[in-house]
Amino acid sequence: AVVSTQSTGHRTARIVSIAPELHFDVSCLVTVFRPRIGAVFSGRVVKVGPGYVNCLVYGYFSAVVYNRFPEPPSVGSEVRFRLHFVQVSVDNNLILKGSPV
Repeated sequence: AVVSTQSTGHRTARIVSIAPELHFDVSCLVTVFRPRIGAVFSGRVVKVGPGYVNCLVYGYFSAVVYNRFPEPPSVGSEVRFRLHFVQVSVDNNLILKGSPV
């Protein structure tokens, strides 16, 4: 999930006498990203390597697209790909892999 927090404008916290913590009122907006195998995504190219293109989906999630494009895309361009593989790595990073549409 992508989380962005917003302050409620309060610059002070309440102290509860029997608890060793501070209480802040916070609001947040959460976007849940649940990619499905076979879905088509657009991504902005951040790296072009031999046989693959690395891009950002929604400006946040990294995806590897196997470079079977008629013309190799350039860094900064947008590519569309079909998702074939989703996994969470040991260090809790999302791994997305796909092929061009």
